[in-house]
Amino acid sequence: MTTTATLATDRKEKVKERWRVPFLILLALIPIASSAYFDVPDFINAMRSQQWPVVGGKIERCDSELSKVKLKEVAFDPVVEYSYNVNGIAYKNDRIKFQKDIGLGGYEAFKLKDRYHAGDPVAVRYDISDPQNSVIDTNASFFRVFSHFILYAMFSLLVYLSTYPCVSKETALV
Repeated sequence: MTTTATLATDRKEKVKERWRVPFLILLALIPIASSAYFDVPDFINAMRSQQWPVVGGKIERCDSELSKVKLKEVAFDPVVEYSYNVNGIAYKNDRIKFQKDIGLGGYEAFKLKDRYHAGDPVAVRYDISDPQNSVIDTNASFFRVFSHFILYAMFSLLVYLSTYPCVSKETALV
């Protein structure tokens, strides 16, 4: 290796080492920001909806709609439309719950088809300040928020270890 190449490599290593702590701080903020943006608002809304007043409603439609088609996988989104009255005003909504199920394509849709049927009565919780904002399932899962946070942290750790491996170049098997 020439002297110029050695100097360039040393300079890159010094720059990389200088940015190690700021990069680590940035990667530590990724799980916090991701959870705060993607998971915490739905969890908070689900918790708040447990305190909303309940009114009787009726299931208008329970179906599944084609969500996305991948190479060999077809996914369905569950659709449960329900109607309800608040102070003599009729409302329709299709929000089942704030924290959506993420899992096997179509499994949740078919599970909900067994639970809800058109014409069945349903308890609807609605926001007093905005009666159109309603939900029929108020379950709030802290486990979902925590597990997503762990996944975000694992991703950040993977990026960090890819950039700053624990094994030195001298001891690595080539």
